[in-house]
Amino acid sequence: MAYVETIHQMKYCELIGSGAVTPMTVNIAISAAAAGIPKGTLLAASGAAVAKGGTAEFVLANDVAEGDTVATAYVRGVFNREKLIVAAGDTVEAHEAELRKIGIYMTALK
Repeated sequence: MAYVETIHQMKYCELIGSGAVTPMTVNIAISAAAAGIPKGTLLAASGAAVAKGGTAEFVLANDVAEGDTVATAYVRGVFNREKLIVAAGDTVEAHEAELRKIGIYMTALK
């Protein structure tokens, strides 16, 4: 019976918007200054959160509690735009075209 109970505890990851494009990940270096980045943050090639007007290249796959580490980030897939995180004063829509060029697409929660 414990097996059934464990299955019912499974939690859906709302970051992934669809399986139409298979999500693909890479490991990237996160600097010490970038500690405390939440899952779903748009990242630059440097591994830092994208500043307003910057170029996004990755979507952070898991929370990063401490800096100067290696983290997993998505480089391809379909993501829920409501769950993506950007810098203050920036919008997810401002990065949509640049992300689409590299295989990161956005959809809306249903």
